Amino acid sequence: MSNQPTLDQDRTIRLVLELSRRTGRAVPIRRALAQITLPKPKQRLRRKTEGTDPEPPRRPTKPGPLHELVGHRRHHALDVLLLVYAATSGGDFGVSHFATTWSRSIGASFEKRSASSQMTKIWNQLAEAQLVKRAGQQGRRARVIKLREDGTGADYTVPVGGALEEVYFKLPFAYWLEGWHSRLSLPAKGVLLAAMSRRSSDIAITDDGFSRWYGFSAATVARGREQLIQLGLLEETGEEEYPSLNLINGVGTRPLYSLRHPFTLSQRPPEQRPAGIVIPTPATGAMNPMASDVPR
Repeated sequence: MSNQPTLDQDRTIRLVLELSRRTGRAVPIRRALAQITLPKPKQRLRRKTEGTDPEPPRRPTKPGPLHELVGHRRHHALDVLLLVYAATSGGDFGVSHFATTWSRSIGASFEKRSASSQMTKIWNQLAEAQLVKRAGQQGRRARVIKLREDGTGADYTVPVGGALEEVYFKLPFAYWLEGWHSRLSLPAKGVLLAAMSRRSSDIAITDDGFSRWYGFSAATVARGREQLIQLGLLEETGEEEYPSLNLINGVGTRPLYSLRHPFTLSQRPPEQRPAGIVIPTPATGAMNPMASDVPR
């Protein structure tokens, strides 16, 4: 096989994307890949105080399966998973390709035996995370079906938005066609996907905040953020104050960042952002809005 012409990585990916027949040239991915919204905790019924209309409590969250792929350094598994997401757009949301096709798509071995061994390992990792399931063979091509992004093993359905469990973002084909899949490190890919899932035009990407919200280590957040800035995919746009009981004066300041083209498909304008909490100002006692210490 080594003496025969072989399709390179970029052209392999282009063909896989073309076969997906996605007219929008973008891939919908639920936020749950990065962060899972948990059910509302049960609350005691309280008598409503006259003249008050308390804000409903936020739903609790936990890191999604993305943090395990990043934390366990499963770079190839994440690359294959994202391409599976792109390749599967209907039917049973399954796809069948030779092991060598998938192996070429991640820039690995072109040889049949090496590719088969490597892809068996990757499919096992993704199946263990309950992000895909294997559905037998079609000739010499393994059939793989994508599952719901939250890692529960539930059957995949197209995200429709609305409910928090259905919130999604769009990963553009430009991620592959402009070569970002090969230029970005695993930490940068993790931070990029988490930031895109926020769907906000300004995002607080702090080491400790992203660590808590998405399960990455602080060092991973720092490395990923810095590479995105260096490559012009992330830009610091300002700062905001936020309340925290971990600080002596109860108020901290953190920088805000915005994603840049081509990863702005799902960003909401600032005026559509959920309102923050309010605290009284020391001078007048008036209530001024302040961003809360939770992800946007």
